[in-house]
Amino acid sequence: MEPQQQKKISISDRIAKCCIEQYERFQKRFKPSENQWTILAGIVIEYIKDKNNEQQNTELKCVCLSTGMKCIGKSHLLPTGEIINDSHAEVLSRRAFQKYIYSEIESCIDNKDSIVYYNKETKKFKVHENLRFHLYISQSPCGDASTVSLSELQTEEEKLINENKKRIFNEKQNSNKQMKLDNENILRGRLNYDKLGVLRTKPGRIDADPTLSMSCSDKILKWTFLGIEGSLLMYFLEKPIYLSSVTVEDMYDEVSLNRALITRVDDVKELPLPFERNKPDIWKSSQYLFPYTKRYIEEKNKEKASSQIKDLSNKKKKRNRVKADDKALYWNKVMNQPEVIINGRKQGASPKNGIYNKKTWSDLCKYKMFEQFFKTYHYVLQYQQKQQQQQQQITNKQENLTNFLIKDKLEQKSYQEFKNESKTYKKAKDFLFYGKENNSQNKIKNGEEPKSTSLPKKGILNGWTEKPHGFQDFKLDFS
Repeated sequence: MEPQQQKKISISDRIAKCCIEQYERFQKRFKPSENQWTILAGIVIEYIKDKNNEQQNTELKCVCLSTGMKCIGKSHLLPTGEIINDSHAEVLSRRAFQKYIYSEIESCIDNKDSIVYYNKETKKFKVHENLRFHLYISQSPCGDASTVSLSELQTEEEKLINENKKRIFNEKQNSNKQMKLDNENILRGRLNYDKLGVLRTKPGRIDADPTLSMSCSDKILKWTFLGIEGSLLMYFLEKPIYLSSVTVEDMYDEVSLNRALITRVDDVKELPLPFERNKPDIWKSSQYLFPYTKRYIEEKNKEKASSQIKDLSNKKKKRNRVKADDKALYWNKVMNQPEVIINGRKQGASPKNGIYNKKTWSDLCKYKMFEQFFKTYHYVLQYQQKQQQQQQQITNKQENLTNFLIKDKLEQKSYQEFKNESKTYKKAKDFLFYGKENNSQNKIKNGEEPKSTSLPKKGILNGWTEKPHGFQDFKLDFS
């Protein structure tokens, strides 16, 4: 085997080990119950100590982890930003990573160890050049990356059951507008396994409540263009943060993963700087296994059953049936313990007079992420002002946070307005969704997003779902 290939296999197992060992440190109450399974995702930072001998001089650190497989149906969406719509592990890991980056920016300002440094010339923060970022997933991401594997794993009985569900779904869809997707370029969940390379929505099950959340395959594909930092962090960062690799354990299909995450769309040369097309390495982990994958739990149950009396009662068989864990969780390096999420809120959340207190809102919901952004915003502003005072000069030409804050009353700005003001990120995103031809039409008027029906989508991510108009117009409550 070639040294380069050996290196890839080696580091993929190291990445998996790094994530699984961190997960095993969590208390038992954070893990699935007996006969329950889940999906684990995490982001690992690779520290390169010697670029001349990278294979021997690298250190890996897991900086965030998450589990989860649930989504909120579009009939339960809220315009307040208080609920997490998509609790799939990959999505939660990205948000947990974003919270970690916010803390690293503040650590940099406080002259503490940080993975970022401040560039006085650009007035932005930049990730140290000797770092790489790797995504680990215990199972191939939902959507295009896993449709082939799921199809091959089905028994004949399961295929018949799913075909029946599909028939019932099609009948209901023809008579129910709520179940129809607005764009014919995307498929719902696992419909039509034979169609490869297409955008899909969650969830996979046909009989589940439809959502507006795109599959994890589609979201990771988008990250190869825009990075994993998101629009708000781009206020502070000089460059986007791209993944160097994606490591998958179960249901690994190299052809499907490469198609879903890289080759199903053409390279885009017109992306505005500093964005570019990034092509992460696709690796398989085989040496270190996550003990809560569906396949692992099922095999363990089979071994247990074979060692017991064969004539098990129906009641005991039902009790031994494997099912998905309802809860999700996330953790990052600055947290003492994970936060558990159920139905898009903190575990144990209950309404009072029909209203959920803010204490029940997860720290990863859009509202709380907006709060974190706002906190860091002020932190960076104070730092920049201090830097300017030390230099005894204020450059009127620099277009940075200071000028933006002086000109506008930021307390009156909505979440959507702040996202729109992240201009380079938005321009790149609009190009992916609308294409070069329609990008010039995609103007923002009074801080509002154009209605989804007003602009035909001709970008390479043509068909991406949109939240209902005005659903991201919430503002922070300073009272």
